[in-house]
Amino acid sequence: FPFVTISIISINILIYIYQLTLRPPAYEFFVLRAGAIPYEITHFADIYPINIIRPPLTLFLAIFVHGGFLHVAGNMLYLWIFGDNIEDRLGHSMFIVFYLLSGLIASLAHIIMLPSSTVPMIGASGAIAGVLGAYFMLYPRAHVLTLVFFFFYINTIRIPALIFLGLWFVFQV
Repeated sequence: FPFVTISIISINILIYIYQLTLRPPAYEFFVLRAGAIPYEITHFADIYPINIIRPPLTLFLAIFVHGGFLHVAGNMLYLWIFGDNIEDRLGHSMFIVFYLLSGLIASLAHIIMLPSSTVPMIGASGAIAGVLGAYFMLYPRAHVLTLVFFFFYINTIRIPALIFLGLWFVFQV
């Protein structure tokens, strides 16, 4: 049973629901504090507003904060589709480590590209990219059962997972 995948999805959704309860000034403050800001990490300094969460820890917290409904829904859909297989292959504990390390490596790559940026990085896209990369490496010929909507016609078909992975990549660009 993929309880780690389901737990990660649940945490992301709960944090997003919390974000929805915040009014605009509080929402912006939350994103500034929970997001990983490259400048803070590369300069070992807080920029206003001062954060009780140390900048290196925001690299992990930011993985669970999203910028909108489509952002969280898209990331969690892909985690739901592909995460359980990777969790099954790696085991529960190693999947948690792999997921967090994937998010951390993606954030560090972004920081290397824009070390002086004061824009907070949020979202699980880097961690999801790691899961999708692992899925592609472990299951290159797999197919995914997919709902297809064509006006009033709804059916399920199996399509190559590579198409799903390609769609995710296009959405990220």
